[in-house]
Formats: sequence, structure tokens, C-alpha cells
Amino acid sequence: MQSLAFPLSLPVFVGYILAGNPSVFFDVLAYVPLTAPLAMPVLVGLGAVAWWQVAVSAVISIVCTVAVAKAAADGSARCSLAGTDIRAALDDQRKAWW
Repeated sequence: MQSLAFPLSLPVFVGYILAGNPSVFFDVLAYVPLTAPLAMPVLVGLGAVAWWQVAVSAVISIVCTVAVAKAAADGSARCSLAGTDIRAALDDQRKAWW
């Protein structure tokens, strides 16, 4: 698990390092779901963003969270179906998505 923690936390570290000098890269980090919780409050504190930019960042984070949760649930369901008819189970999964 620790080998996965560093790559996932690296954007947060980069955002923290760049927090003292807001730039275009820092503005982009404010919309990336992994770094938005760190970058957007800094920009709000500096008065560098409008209210709608905060809302857009929050919506992007929520949508990405739901998408990752749904993908993880589907992957988990596929792994747990090893003892059943895989083709029928995958067809059921496909129908559930659409």
C-alpha cells in the first residue's frame, strides 16, 4: 500500500510547494481533484478566484469521486464473480450501466 501512497500524494506536495507563488500551473491544480482541496482554498484566501470557480472545482471533484467509486465497485464485482458464469455476470453489469 505504501508504494501506491507516494504517487497519489505527489500532486498534493507539488501544490503545497507552489502555494507561495500562484501561477497558471497552480490555477490548474485548483481544478484537479487530488490537489483541489489544497490549492483552491489558497486561491480563495488570496482573492484570486470568483465564487463560480470554487463551485466548478467542487463539481469536478464530486463527479470524479463518483466515477472512481463506480469503477471500483464494478471491478470488485467482477473479481467476486470468479465462481459464476462470467459472461452472464458481465452482461448484467453492462445492462446496469446503461
